[in-house]
Amino acid sequence: MNSRSVAFASWCLLGIGAVAICLTAYDLWFGAASKAWPSVPGVVEASGVQRLGNLENGSKTKYRALIRYRYTVHNQMLTGNRIGYWDYSYPNRSDAQAIIGRYPPKRPVTVYYQPGNPARCVLEPGVHLTEWFVILFGAVFFSGGILCRRANRPHEWDGHYGW
Repeated sequence: MNSRSVAFASWCLLGIGAVAICLTAYDLWFGAASKAWPSVPGVVEASGVQRLGNLENGSKTKYRALIRYRYTVHNQMLTGNRIGYWDYSYPNRSDAQAIIGRYPPKRPVTVYYQPGNPARCVLEPGVHLTEWFVILFGAVFFSGGILCRRANRPHEWDGHYGW
């Protein structure tokens, strides 16, 4: 493999790793913070499953659990739609349906909200295992990119010091 190919591969690995880490860092940050948020009672207004993807254009079909709930903080009525700080899309409709099965319409729920911004809320606080997997995936790719860059870099002593 020539040095240009290695350089290109290393930049690709660095880029993929950086994007995975950055996109997941948001969910990790707020997921971890949500464990300490105060809670209030709420009520599910609607829940359902959304089909994502289109077989006509070749993309794989996924199913996402959707929910809408209302709650009150400091006499202000608010609505939320976030279950937790991770993606609730699944390859099987039954997986998304199982999530929604926990939140049928009119069911009382506990809503965790950010103290400085009560509109930011979740039903399931914390960090999901999936987010840690994505961070690990990103770190492996990013590290692989660094190793490729280092392996492809000419050594300072080659030919300069007679070694």
